[in-house]
Amino acid sequence: MDSGARSARASRNIKRKESIRELLSARDEIAIKRWARQDRNPFRPLASLLFDPSALMRWRAIEALGWVAPIEFAKDPERVRRFIRRILWLMNDESGGVCWNGPEAIAEVIHAIPPLIEEYARLLPSFFAEEPFELGSRWAVARVAQVEKQPFLSSVGLLFASLADPDAGIRAFSLVALKALGQTLSSEKTAELKADASLVSFYDFESGRLVTKSIGELV
Repeated sequence: MDSGARSARASRNIKRKESIRELLSARDEIAIKRWARQDRNPFRPLASLLFDPSALMRWRAIEALGWVAPIEFAKDPERVRRFIRRILWLMNDESGGVCWNGPEAIAEVIHAIPPLIEEYARLLPSFFAEEPFELGSRWAVARVAQVEKQPFLSSVGLLFASLADPDAGIRAFSLVALKALGQTLSSEKTAELKADASLVSFYDFESGRLVTKSIGELV
C-alpha cells in the first residue's frame, strides 16, 4: 500500500471513529445498532475508544459493546470470541498498551450474550489481585452475576474478605458483587459499611452518567 492509500485509509478511520463518538455522546442506541448492522467490524472503533481519555466515553463504549455484541454474534459467533480474546491479550503487559477497562468490556459482552458466560465468566475473578484490574474485575462479576451467579460462587469468600480492603473502590465493588450474588452481610458488617463515607464513582446504566456515591449509600 502506497503512502497516499495509507493516508486515505487513516483519514477514513478517523472520520469513522469520530462519527461513533458522536453516537456514543448522544447515547443513541437505535443508531448504534443500525450502524453495527452495516459496519464490517464495529468492534474495532469501540475497542479503540476503551482507551479514550474521557472516562465517560470509555463507559459509553463499554455500554455500546453490550448493544453491538449480540448483533455480531448472530452474524459470526467466532468474531465475538476473537474480540474477547483480544481484550484479554490487551490486559497483558506484553500487549504494550494495557486495557484498564478490559474486565468491564468482557463482562458487558457476555452479559448481553449469556451463552458465552460459561466460556469466559470464570476468568474474571482471576483478576481480583491483578493491578490495575482489582476494581474492574469486581464490577464485572457484579454485572454478569445479574444474569448467572453460578460461575462466581467459589469467589464469595474472597469478596467478603475484600470488604476490609484499604481501597474504597475494592470495598465498594466487592459489596456490589456480593449483593448481585444474593449474599447477606452480618448485622455488624452492615453497620460498619453503612458508616463508611468513602466515595466511589461508577457508571449508572439508568442515566448514562458517571455518578458518585458513598459506600454507606451503596449498602
